[in-house]
Amino acid sequence: MPNEESSALETQRRFIRCRYCGQRDQVREEQDAEARCGRCRLLLSDAPHKKFAALNQDQYVHPADRRALAALRAIPGIDTALKRLLEMKFAIVMMFVSLLFVASAFGQGAKKAPCADAKTQAEMNICAGKEYKAADATLNRVYQQLVAMLEPEEKSQLKEAQTAWIKYRDTNCDFVADQYKGGSIRPMIYGLCLAEVTSNRTSELKTQIKDRSN
Repeated sequence: MPNEESSALETQRRFIRCRYCGQRDQVREEQDAEARCGRCRLLLSDAPHKKFAALNQDQYVHPADRRALAALRAIPGIDTALKRLLEMKFAIVMMFVSLLFVASAFGQGAKKAPCADAKTQAEMNICAGKEYKAADATLNRVYQQLVAMLEPEEKSQLKEAQTAWIKYRDTNCDFVADQYKGGSIRPMIYGLCLAEVTSNRTSELKTQIKDRSN
């Protein structure tokens, strides 16, 4: 039978399902305002989307717009044409993102662009999160290697620099991704930004290790 202390701990925890990727995350009550999803790293909230819930199209669609839309829909095959146009636009965006990472990887041995095999936006978002986690694991390993080489005062300096860098990384990637705020592509842009910035930091620490080994 659980004791009072364990019961109290249980009441301090609750689950929130991410509105962006769908993962069910466990958070503490005191962390609600700053809790992030463990998969896509976006801020968690259990508040339902209410932006357009109470709107009626007859109340906010302008009569001229309604007439123009009716005329457009009267064109044979317009729905199919618009659908293909949207698919082409999405494909162009994804191709552009892939080309950026191919160009970045070219100087590093032409590695395969991250998430190139993903078929849907949800898969791309998840893949971007995995890319970041892999980059973060590598960074932590290299960071510990550098720490082992330092004197106590230098360890303190490195810790302070790393804390400042983490704040920069998160703030910078929020800024980069927020140009797609509200869009399904944002988690992917955010995750790939985190992965790239983290990989760059790993290279910096590797250079420190190399310089101190000579």
